[in-house]
Amino acid sequence: MRGEHAQRCAAHQQDGRDRDGDEYPEGRVKASTSAGATDRCTRARGTTTCSRGNVPAWKRSWRLYPGDRTCSSGRCPPTPWTRGAPSSTRSAVKSSDPVRPPDDLYLDTSVVVAAIIRGVLFHAEALALCNLCAAARCRIYYSQLLKIELLQAVRSVGTAAGNLSDELRSIHRLARWGRDETVRRAWMQFGMNQFVELTDQFSEVYEIPISDDIWVRSAELMVTYHLDSYDAVHAASALSLGVFDLATLDTHFTRIADLTVHLLRTPAPSPEQP
Repeated sequence: MRGEHAQRCAAHQQDGRDRDGDEYPEGRVKASTSAGATDRCTRARGTTTCSRGNVPAWKRSWRLYPGDRTCSSGRCPPTPWTRGAPSSTRSAVKSSDPVRPPDDLYLDTSVVVAAIIRGVLFHAEALALCNLCAAARCRIYYSQLLKIELLQAVRSVGTAAGNLSDELRSIHRLARWGRDETVRRAWMQFGMNQFVELTDQFSEVYEIPISDDIWVRSAELMVTYHLDSYDAVHAASALSLGVFDLATLDTHFTRIADLTVHLLRTPAPSPEQP
């Protein structure tokens, strides 16, 4: 059965190459001028599935995870969410701990923002975790929502006083933000470039679209764990693929019993604690 499944997926990929001249759907591939990135993509295309058996291993950060499409279209369905499976192992792990990162790790926006902008809070911890994951060749996952949140976070960091060092603000001329469009454009482009550089160091990166299934699961998580909508989308995206390890700076995720939360900050004591 698994052999037939792989053959159907391979046949669909060949059909896509015959139609479009490329094995990826139109509009879903970001052109890259980096020779290194091109070489990595070329090498990855030789494998149709990753070790988990249900995610195309050639998928890069700028390509969409196929979501919940059925195999009839050549796309493998995601791993079902087994509610409660990892609840007994939920924990908060700091990136400085000398442990091997998990094989599959979901990155929350807070970690990515901290990792790509030098000088923001927890930059060292976030960058250390990302470097550790790259060295260990972990599979990295994130939601499409991250890119939207990332743009807002980059803008906020650049405009709010005290978020950056005076040196960095001077380099990017951020004092002129309100009256110089070229400054605003350059800073936003800087943030986007930093994101691409960060994700490009990982051997496997999967961007998860917000499907109807994730939307429904987000509502359930909001009700069950009293989460904000964006946090719920991230959690639902991870759980929808059976990825139970999530790295974040947000303590709200520790409420979710189904996740193992890698918290890169020390949570504030609750009112019941001394």
